[in-house]
Amino acid sequence: MNESGFDATPHGEEMIALLRRHAPPRCDAKAASLRVMQRLDARPQRTHVLAWLAPLGLAAAACAVVAVMVFAPVDDRPQTPAPSVAAHETPGELSPFNAVPAGAVVSVRVRSVSGEVITLDAGLTRGLRTGDLLQSGQSQVRVTAAGIFVSHGRVESGSPPQRGERFWVEALTPAMRRVQQFEFVGGDAGALYDFGAVFESLPLPEARRRGLASGRALVVVETIGSLLRGEVVEPSLAGRLGLQAQDVLLQVNGQSIENLNELLLTLEQSRQKGALRFRVLRGAQEVELATK
Repeated sequence: MNESGFDATPHGEEMIALLRRHAPPRCDAKAASLRVMQRLDARPQRTHVLAWLAPLGLAAAACAVVAVMVFAPVDDRPQTPAPSVAAHETPGELSPFNAVPAGAVVSVRVRSVSGEVITLDAGLTRGLRTGDLLQSGQSQVRVTAAGIFVSHGRVESGSPPQRGERFWVEALTPAMRRVQQFEFVGGDAGALYDFGAVFESLPLPEARRRGLASGRALVVVETIGSLLRGEVVEPSLAGRLGLQAQDVLLQVNGQSIENLNELLLTLEQSRQKGALRFRVLRGAQEVELATK
């Protein structure tokens, strides 16, 4: 190839000569500027500067475009096609039966399978609860015990799952909706999973309606009667107390409880003493609860 980008053959030289013969003359910006100034000096009162500069700018731009198109070197190297995005859509570690449908709201992976016991890689912190039904294709797994981070299940229908297989939930349960509500704010502060209950502040109008003078109290949103700890299912403290949803917390070990910080401090002190007594407002009655 020569310096103009064409091959050094008679045909290429002939093409260069033809292009140069019909190419527009090279733009002389200095000469054009002098002509514009002369015209401005001759008609200073009746001619606006932009009326002369606009045609000059358009002519210069046209010259530049033609020059680039005519004399730019030709890239005759073979082009490599861009990689297909579809090849990276599915993670390599997932087998075809692990594909989760677009409508699934919660996805759970099988951590291990030992006989009839299926260990799921999710627990209370993901909103999973005992009795939840998960599915993968034609297979269904029922959660039999839920821990804080893992759960156990059994095959409800279909074939036994394999390690790494994904199961999903199609409809959100109240527990799952609550987890998603606090997902981007550091988690649910009122979810005391190790204790076995979820608390929240009682709304002020409701507290006053129930006769609470300070207007501040905690109400039980959910109770978790048992917990999976390792491979053993144990009753939770809330389960041993007999705590129920909608119970309004009044006292713990004789101390008034109005907020979550007071409850956490009292629970820590009671853990050291080994005794736990609750006074709650259940409906219109005050009820005494104690660990057995």
